[in-house]
Amino acid sequence: MNIVTAVLLLFLPEEHAFYVLCSIVELLVPEFYGKQMIGLIVDQRIFDELLTDKFPEVPKHFEETGLPLTTVTGAWFLCLFVGHVPLEVAFRILDCFFYEGSNILLSFGISLMEMNLASVLQCDGVEVYDILKSYNWEFPFFERAFSAAMPTASKLDEMRASNTFSAIKELEERGKKSRLREFTKTTHFSRPELDKVFQRYTTVTPNDHLNYEEFEQVFKGDVPWWNQDPLEVFKLLDVQRMGVVYFSEYISALSVILKGSPQEQLTFCFALYDGDNDNNISMAEYEMARNLMYTFALKRREVVASVFQNSDASKTNRLTLDEFKVAMETPILTLQDEPLLPFASLLNMAPPSSPREEGQ
Repeated sequence: MNIVTAVLLLFLPEEHAFYVLCSIVELLVPEFYGKQMIGLIVDQRIFDELLTDKFPEVPKHFEETGLPLTTVTGAWFLCLFVGHVPLEVAFRILDCFFYEGSNILLSFGISLMEMNLASVLQCDGVEVYDILKSYNWEFPFFERAFSAAMPTASKLDEMRASNTFSAIKELEERGKKSRLREFTKTTHFSRPELDKVFQRYTTVTPNDHLNYEEFEQVFKGDVPWWNQDPLEVFKLLDVQRMGVVYFSEYISALSVILKGSPQEQLTFCFALYDGDNDNNISMAEYEMARNLMYTFALKRREVVASVFQNSDASKTNRLTLDEFKVAMETPILTLQDEPLLPFASLLNMAPPSSPREEGQ
């Protein structure tokens, strides 16, 4: 936006330039300059469709050179062509933009590509930037832009509506993948496990936080053996006391409950019943915490027995050396039949370190 602002300041006082800039951002091209730039992404998709209809060889050539077309067109639309055409041409484009609206940017993009069509198809890679910044004064750039057979305004609105929905879904999916990738570093879960947890989570709510009713439903699905009040877990994770638990807090706690080392689970139990955060628990709280740790231990014993029985191929209630090796490498199953910890970790031979310990 700085280059557009600089052009406005060439002709307008600062206050007037500010209000014109606000009109650009809020009215003429809304969502172009937002956090996710949905408007820009949508218009790039529409431009790609229009260009494919008129000059299908151009998108194909960009694909073959390995240079995404959006890296070129994104800069055009984001800067309203300022800095990508000679300055006097940019002034005229801005005049047309203020008078005609944002649809005219698509026409100018098609005209600019047509003007350099032969050179673009001969170039290879990033040199296309220099070619598209050149200007052929013999080419009727503005005449072509205004006379080009473009879709009607209503048709472009329909294209924007359909592309907006798909763009939002794509961004959400991309954001989800990025977040889950980070959680593989800060929790004990593998990526497939995180995908399963997240899938169950999103069946309850599309938001990134849970109220208590939603939390109870998700938590009971992920930890069906939990025999204590989940409200205490909710209170522990609701660190901001806003009546909601965010997914990041939930997945961190779930990691400790299902895959944490005994030390991590011990710390979790103490925090769970230290309701007033004074680093002290009462006799009654100690009893509840001890019962929870006993539940964790029972889950470990169930897993040990199950792995032993499955590894005892000869059914003699004894393991040979080979069977013992198999048993030690067998993953356990406690989260919807997904492999979690290796058996050796449960014997505390190689307990998983917490993210906090790894960073020290």
